[in-house]
Amino acid sequence: TKRGTEGKFSVSYNNYLGWQEPTDMPDLVDAVGYMELLNTAYQNVGRDPLYSNDLIEQYKKQNGVSPDLYPNTDWQKETLTKSGFQQSHFLNISGGNDRLKTFTSLGYFTQDGLIENSSFNRLNLRNNMDWTLSSKVKAKVDLQFTSTKRTNPASGANNIFMWMNGIPANQIGINSDGSWGTGWNGLNPISHAKESGEFVTRTNWGSINASLLYSPVSWLTAEVNVAPKFTLESKDNLTKPIQSYLPDVTPSFVNPTKSSLTNTDTKTLHNNIRATLTADKNFWNHNIKILAGASQEERHSRNHTAYRDSVNVDYPVLGTGSAANQTVGGGADKWVLRSFFARANYNYKQGYLFEFNIRHDGSARFAKGNK
Repeated sequence: TKRGTEGKFSVSYNNYLGWQEPTDMPDLVDAVGYMELLNTAYQNVGRDPLYSNDLIEQYKKQNGVSPDLYPNTDWQKETLTKSGFQQSHFLNISGGNDRLKTFTSLGYFTQDGLIENSSFNRLNLRNNMDWTLSSKVKAKVDLQFTSTKRTNPASGANNIFMWMNGIPANQIGINSDGSWGTGWNGLNPISHAKESGEFVTRTNWGSINASLLYSPVSWLTAEVNVAPKFTLESKDNLTKPIQSYLPDVTPSFVNPTKSSLTNTDTKTLHNNIRATLTADKNFWNHNIKILAGASQEERHSRNHTAYRDSVNVDYPVLGTGSAANQTVGGGADKWVLRSFFARANYNYKQGYLFEFNIRHDGSARFAKGNK
């Protein structure tokens, strides 16, 4: 972790811009290749070919002129429509004097995905301070705040990539009139990437890492460290029904069949407290170092989740949905780890070494009497 240095305040800024593209993508066959290979597979196991030679010849003659009757969908090209643009910006301020040194950093990062409705954004603020309160007392305080937002299609990026690479090219993705094709029984990665809704995860967390050091004499140091971290996370998954059509404009599958909204909120406090006393003394060719301390780590978390279907997708709040199939849930957890420890080191002329360790640990995860 970068820290401030004594001297005049300095300001620095750096950034980068870039684009991503998929690599190592499977090389998929076109519609004719798929039908011919599938017919071969059928014949190899003693079955009649699934696609007639006349149909395959019609595909070859049309060569994409009649996509409704003879579809040849490039699922990867139609689904991977975003550029994957990303950018990062950092502003750093550092400086101080013999009493106080500080380092402040402000960062912003954003990244677009390769499919629609996919992105990641992060805002980060950090401030590290080192105080010399007196010749015997020093303090360190590190503050950090991070806010992130992750967006994915409600159908799930994993599902969309699986459908994109698994549905054969002779299935329709987009009809010639611009309506959504049926894909594979209503599973259409193109439409689901664009119009299935959004799954948004927002995470905000702040932390403090504060230490106080006291050295009454040069060879003895006492240190107390407190490091709490508080996290708020919300997940909102809004799914929208997608109507697909046959080439003659006849409505076909609706997938999913209803709109729905799931809200999940989680609050977490994670805290770590540590206190140590260290003695480090040299006697001619002998060095003795003794450390004794105690620590406690604890976590408190609460969460609740709520679901309703038939919500108004133009005003996506739970109150607009149907109570008929609503569900509500929640939970909480708490644990504490407490430790006492000591270590002694001895060396003679940096050539003969001896170390002794002892510790006692307790955990709230075990039953009473066995902690």
